[in-house]
Parts: sequence; C-alpha cells; structure tokens
Amino acid sequence: MDEPENNAGSARLLALPALFFCVFGVSAMILTRVVPGPLKELDYMVIGTVAVMAGILAVFAMVIRSAKAGDQFFKRKQASPPPKRKGTSILDLDQSDDRKP
Repeated sequence: MDEPENNAGSARLLALPALFFCVFGVSAMILTRVVPGPLKELDYMVIGTVAVMAGILAVFAMVIRSAKAGDQFFKRKQASPPPKRKGTSILDLDQSDDRKP
C-alpha cells in the first residue's frame, strides 16, 4: 500500500520544480518582448527577478491549492482523546473527594 503514496509523492516532487521552470521561462520570454529595447544589464536583472517571483508565486499557489483540496503534502494526526487515568493526584480536580476535614 505504500507504493501509490510513494508514487504520488515523487510526482509532486517533480511537478513543483517543473511548474517553476515553465512559469519562469514563459514569463522571462514575455518580459523580454514587452520591455522596450535596447536592453541594459539592469533590464535583464529586473526581468529575471520578476520571472523568479512569478515562478515562486505559482509554486506557492499550487501548494496552497492542493492543501485545501485535501491532496496534502503532509498528513494530519487523528485527534484522539487522552486516555483516562485513575490516580490520587492532588491536581486532579475532576475526582470527587469523600473525605471531610
């Protein structure tokens, strides 16, 4: 049963960087066409910075979207009530005290 979960995890590990590189490449190509020329070193730095930001935001959006959809990168622990213990602790306020002073 560990096989499908392992395949899904490795698919996510490959999908997120692939998403980043695709968004980075597309946004860098679009920005080099949109920014008026001749391009200087500062223009290339701004284009690269904006392209990296777009890629990171796309990856972040995908992680948030998949977490809300239930296809999470982590599993939540099942909430279980703590076990009831019987003891003679003086801090246990739920115990009834039959002793009288």
